[in-house]
Amino acid sequence: MLCGVFGNIGSGKTLLLVFFLKYLNYHNKYANFTVKVKGVKPITLSELLNMNFSLENKTLICLDEAYIELDSRRSLKKKNIDISHLVFQSRKRNVDIVYASQLRGSVDLRLRDLTQVNILALGRNNKNNFVYYIYEFDQFFVIPSDIAEMLFNLYDTYEIIEPLK
Repeated sequence: MLCGVFGNIGSGKTLLLVFFLKYLNYHNKYANFTVKVKGVKPITLSELLNMNFSLENKTLICLDEAYIELDSRRSLKKKNIDISHLVFQSRKRNVDIVYASQLRGSVDLRLRDLTQVNILALGRNNKNNFVYYIYEFDQFFVIPSDIAEMLFNLYDTYEIIEPLK
């Protein structure tokens, strides 16, 4: 599965990634940002491209600020093409990928076209809960404020995601 999370600055995109890393049941979990969830390993896209994934064990990869490495304006760069190949074959590798970006159009066209689930982060509602709209299911998903407050302690919302050199 390939899932994209989009929304304005501060709307809860990274929060949703942390929610998935904490509560979804996967044997292997990786993130390109620092998250204090047991079993989640840090990964760079460079490492990701060179990994051998176990077909017996399901893997979840969460990529924050995906446009940094998969920018739509650099679609013919070798790095974009290599990452696209990984995404194209993610099912065969038993890997699910969730990525976040402010604008859907800022990530590589191939990634957008392959995305199976698109989620719009709408931000906080009047009860201080974080609300998300899942296009393909025409449904809303809510992270209650008390859960969000607990998840805030597991990551730094101000962490800068650096591009590969």
